[in-house]
Amino acid sequence: MSEDEEDSNPSLSLTSFFPPMTETYGNYLQEPSRVDSIIYKRYEQIYRATGAPESKTAAATAPLVLIQRSSFCLDSSVETDPPTVTRRCRNIYEEHVMMAVRGPQPPDNRDLLMYREFVSFA
Repeated sequence: MSEDEEDSNPSLSLTSFFPPMTETYGNYLQEPSRVDSIIYKRYEQIYRATGAPESKTAAATAPLVLIQRSSFCLDSSVETDPPTVTRRCRNIYEEHVMMAVRGPQPPDNRDLLMYREFVSFA
């Protein structure tokens, strides 16, 4: 193969398939927000309190206090408790089921007025 033929066949490389991140997205490195830093420090504290190996030079940290915000019910495969649903949510569900049973109904006057007002803006 001559030198001209070698130059006409560009070599394939990883960058030809995957361009560098800065070329694709730009350089967006910046300091995290205060909220993100607080969340990170909280997860770091949980990690150190539960699984990190202790070192002799580790500084004493405040004790970790975890607050339980939810709990799972004690259901089994034999008996389960139905979920708690408000009366309002139950009424909404029943209205949707009845709509399926009755079929479509003509819209209320209030809905027609709202539709006309929406269309008048177009």
